[in-house]
Amino acid sequence: MTHADNGDAVEANASAASQQAEKQAQQTAVLRFMALHELLGDTLAEVGSCVADRPDLATPLGLIRGLGAEVGVTGLAGERLDALQSLYRIPAAQGDAPASADLVLASADSDPESLLEAMAEGALLAIHVDMGGGAKAMAASAARLNAIAGKIASRSDIEGLAARNLYRDRWIVMRKTSGAHGGAALEIMARRAGQAGAARAASALPGAGRLFSLAEVTRAHPRGRRQASYKLWAMRRRRALSRQADRLESDPGTITHFGVHAPANAGDRVLFEAVRAAVEPSPNARWALRDVRAPVTPRVIDAVNRSRGMVIGGGGLFLVDITSGSPSGWQWPCPTELLRRIDVPIAVFAVGYNRFRGQGEFPAAFVESLHALAERADFIGIRNHGSIRALSSYLPEDLAAKLTFQPCPTTVMSHLDMPGTDYAPPASPRRRLVINTAFDRFALRMAGRERETLGSLARVARRAADEGWEVTLVGHLFDDEAVAPFLQKEGVPFSVLHFTGVATEEILRFYRSVDLVIGMRGHAQMVPFGLGTPILSLIAHDKMGWFLDDIGHPEWGVDFRDPDFGDRLDSAFGTLSGDLDKARVQIDAARSRLWDITRANVGAVRSAMGLAPLAA
Repeated sequence: MTHADNGDAVEANASAASQQAEKQAQQTAVLRFMALHELLGDTLAEVGSCVADRPDLATPLGLIRGLGAEVGVTGLAGERLDALQSLYRIPAAQGDAPASADLVLASADSDPESLLEAMAEGALLAIHVDMGGGAKAMAASAARLNAIAGKIASRSDIEGLAARNLYRDRWIVMRKTSGAHGGAALEIMARRAGQAGAARAASALPGAGRLFSLAEVTRAHPRGRRQASYKLWAMRRRRALSRQADRLESDPGTITHFGVHAPANAGDRVLFEAVRAAVEPSPNARWALRDVRAPVTPRVIDAVNRSRGMVIGGGGLFLVDITSGSPSGWQWPCPTELLRRIDVPIAVFAVGYNRFRGQGEFPAAFVESLHALAERADFIGIRNHGSIRALSSYLPEDLAAKLTFQPCPTTVMSHLDMPGTDYAPPASPRRRLVINTAFDRFALRMAGRERETLGSLARVARRAADEGWEVTLVGHLFDDEAVAPFLQKEGVPFSVLHFTGVATEEILRFYRSVDLVIGMRGHAQMVPFGLGTPILSLIAHDKMGWFLDDIGHPEWGVDFRDPDFGDRLDSAFGTLSGDLDKARVQIDAARSRLWDITRANVGAVRSAMGLAPLAA
């Protein structure tokens, strides 16, 4: 029986929309956690009890719990409380929770006066207001900030610690005191207010000048500015590539590539270049690059039909929570009727089934789109056998038989003609360990076990540092750095390296130069593996285990669901680090098998598109 035979279509569509909202909330929760760490520093790891009053779904409580705090919520009931508990597994606080909390998180909906009355002396109150949105929304947020400040401005029992814009939120942090400080030191600057206006607002509050001199008067945190700059560049690049594709596709020798060609995720940057290097490595190859997530219109189909053929992928394109508005129900939003109008060869290359653990079903449109794609495509390469099994359950037997194992081309990087793959790093006096984590959808990845999983990872990093390893935290996305407080709590000396916006050659040279990568993101494992570097996978998504099964080395991964996760991670690290040369030999053998499969599949794709076979 296929998925098309059961489940309610309306319910599935509503579920996809709900999951999209949950994904966005978790992204904001991570930024709020990072903001709190920047505001409070090591104090955040020392919090024994944290309560959030009337939080929305973007609460950072789950990650604060990971640092060791007992957490709970107040002021919520009914569906809002049920949704938060379902996603984060956070209980409602018992009794007079603010009275015993070391840290109370308040939102614009909270009553800060009541919270301060209940709080114990020395406790911290952190108030945040979302300053995102258009001018009207920002004005409303500024009004809420003024209202909050007005309620507490006359109090003499609080000491202002910080008032800053961090990411989308405006934060005001204070400590409950005995009253000796003589007034609130608060600054209530709306994001678009000028410095003079902010000074006037702050001067209306007793003691505000002292905090104003300490506060960072800026629209956003530096990392926020870097993210915004990259997003602007990416938007412009996507537009430029779309115009270029229209022109290139008029040449019948051009191949259209639907992918993510201006990605924030560094793994995607490497991946889509690797796809093209695998399929058509000729320096004279002509590719028209189209954004796989952009709307597909009749004009786009007409342009594609003038080209030699089209490639979709690779990557985890079969993903439910960013597709609620997609007519296809997955990341390529091509309506079924337009898909059937394509009359050039179609190759789906190294694409994966990317649903997270605990996610709901795909919307109804997905089944129809997958059927049409399977009927129409000349080649359907799926990046692991686990994805093949999952996708087969949506298809009749004859179409499921078309699904072919095609490993991600990043797993065979050393066989591809790409700059950086043959880099010979200089000898290093210390072994180099890379830590990579992933915090998008962290509630699904960690299932309420942030303390066990991230804490255990930090302890292994501490062990590595004690054994002389140089530890580097590598971010494929900006918020991957959210693991830093966990490393700092364990006293791990480490450096931070962000790869968003970094050239592919530099990324490859780096992964060639390190000795072991402990990673949660798929391409933080597949890219170093493809370059011959040993890996240890943190399995918070089924795709990680599926990859290890395909290469015949499930022992190179530890599952977040394992009740003995910490012990198993420590043991796996000890085994791998004790004989890295053995691991490299095993990688080479597994990679050769994947390359043989890839060459055969590329031959089929090239044949379908009328291209000559690759040279032996």
